[in-house]
Amino acid sequence: MQNTPEIAHRLLLKTSYWDVIKNPYPRRHKIPLDEEITIKSDEMSREDLTHLQSIAIDNSGSSDADDAISLDNNIVWIHIADVASKVHYDSELESFAQQRISNLYLPDQVIHMLPTNLTPLCSLGESETSQAVSIGFEMVENQITNIQVIPSNIKVEKMTYKEADRVINEHKALSKLNSLAKSHKVFRNNNGAIKLNLPTVDIKINQNKVSIDLQQRSESRELIAEMMVIAGRAVAQFAVENDIVMPFVTQDEGSFSEHIIKNKENLTPSEAYQAMRCFKRSKITPRASTHAGLGLESYVRITSPIRRYLDLVAQQQLLGFVTNIETLDETMVKQRIKIANSTASIINKATKQSMEHYKCVYLNQNKKWKGKGIVVDLHENKAILLIPEIAMMTQLKLKSKYELDSEIELKVASIELENRLVDFKPV
Repeated sequence: MQNTPEIAHRLLLKTSYWDVIKNPYPRRHKIPLDEEITIKSDEMSREDLTHLQSIAIDNSGSSDADDAISLDNNIVWIHIADVASKVHYDSELESFAQQRISNLYLPDQVIHMLPTNLTPLCSLGESETSQAVSIGFEMVENQITNIQVIPSNIKVEKMTYKEADRVINEHKALSKLNSLAKSHKVFRNNNGAIKLNLPTVDIKINQNKVSIDLQQRSESRELIAEMMVIAGRAVAQFAVENDIVMPFVTQDEGSFSEHIIKNKENLTPSEAYQAMRCFKRSKITPRASTHAGLGLESYVRITSPIRRYLDLVAQQQLLGFVTNIETLDETMVKQRIKIANSTASIINKATKQSMEHYKCVYLNQNKKWKGKGIVVDLHENKAILLIPEIAMMTQLKLKSKYELDSEIELKVASIELENRLVDFKPV
């Protein structure tokens, strides 16, 4: 036998040493596993914001809430779990986070960026009061003014997206924040922002059975996504105004057709597929520049310091500035960006391959599966199809002519689990 990971995987399945449910990809890519390490407590003076109604909205079962939102008259508050006060520059904890770069959210497990005894200490809403870095500002006609950044203590109310969807229009603060978020999204769209609504699925495992659920549109999910974009815009603006070096996220303008730009809110599946190929790659740089995909002059990812290393670096810089601690210079931030970029490709590969693996397992467990494929690209007698209900793409040779966005009912022809390959054919 040829000595490859794929053939070894096939042999382990054939001999029943491994069950099909076994996910080999984190180990194959040498992803460091969860650990606990000693944590020193480090108290700093904090402003008491426990009078605010701070709401953290997340998936059900999530135990690492990074962010919460509040409204205090005209002041919008976005509270971010304070990790930077515990993870200092060049500390053992920072080295730990650098080795991992981000959390891996896989169907069979979560592998954490931070030590498992630190995550619950930082997560919002895990105790009666939570420590946060709170960003407050006013928004008038989509302009952000009077930005303030303070270390704080807050009291957090946790909600799932389903719970928030039920009350979003009656809840005074959520309703007003939702209006602000919708207005801000229109503002970004007018500045050239493009977001593709391609299907996203949730993959879960229960008693070795894989389930795949298409993620439905959720008003509260869209609210939180937009509030986090606003937070990234506010922090980038604050950083530029105060000359703080940050890992800014930038993106050049894509090469979109006039048709896509004019109809970006109502693209067909084939148009969304074509548009996806027209985006320029985003970059992370210590110098502020535009993010064309978001329609913003400058942007920093800041709202997930528990699970993304560069969000933690941004928070360290922000907290260092407001507490008069010396911050990193451009060379040091560039060095951290380089570390993150080199590890991110491994993390992304392990995540992508794990998801593909469990989609194959799902189809293997549901041998009579049938579903619709949508033609999103045509080249001679070959077509690329999007299968929305499992968020997969496949290529078929077509015997008859089809138009773009035609639907074809598909079934599974064969599965190679070790190579994560599925062949589909028309029913």
